[in-house]
Amino acid sequence: MTIKEYVDMMLLYAYEKGDREEIEKWTKMQDKQEFIAWYKRPCSKCGKEKPLSEFYRDTRKGYFGYTSQCKECIKAKRRREYRNKKSSF
Repeated sequence: MTIKEYVDMMLLYAYEKGDREEIEKWTKMQDKQEFIAWYKRPCSKCGKEKPLSEFYRDTRKGYFGYTSQCKECIKAKRRREYRNKKSSF
């Protein structure tokens, strides 16, 4: 499911409920950057809940096209791998 499909689904649900606040909120979320700043999810490595902007884009992934690990955890992993590879020579 893409971000647009998710936002459209939630907006339709808000219209069905007749909830003005929800309609207003999801109408703002139609701007992708608003949604990315608002939506939070947990990192699969450290478990901290972070906004989507703290995750790398990866169109091969199913979770709105973002990696499951946050940028911080991926960078730490790459640094460890680099050090290990460097020390093996």
